[in-house]
Amino acid sequence: MFNVLEYNLNAQNAVEAPRFQTRHLISSFDNHAWNRGDLILDERMPPVTTGEIYWGAVPFVLIQCLAVALVIGFPALVMHYKGAAGQIDPSKIQIEIPQLDMPPPPLDFGPPARP
Repeated sequence: MFNVLEYNLNAQNAVEAPRFQTRHLISSFDNHAWNRGDLILDERMPPVTTGEIYWGAVPFVLIQCLAVALVIGFPALVMHYKGAAGQIDPSKIQIEIPQLDMPPPPLDFGPPARP
């Protein structure tokens, strides 16, 4: 159903599409082994190396570096609302703690009990 809705495949192509699954997360209450990072690919999918996976992350790292460079170069991009708040004078802050109408606890609990 996901292949039909997300990738606009017809029913036949969606059923015949290569599958993958991971055994990293346990999906039932049965006593399964936890295989961290285990990915099972359908034999119809071409093999993928770890290097290809890492190179797939490079665009995202570059986007993050670009965003950091923009914030360093143009800090007004993230400081837009900083000047909108009113200024608070710390010397005028008062903290009021309400007093409860309870008797104080006893200070002497007696000698410790011996086992």
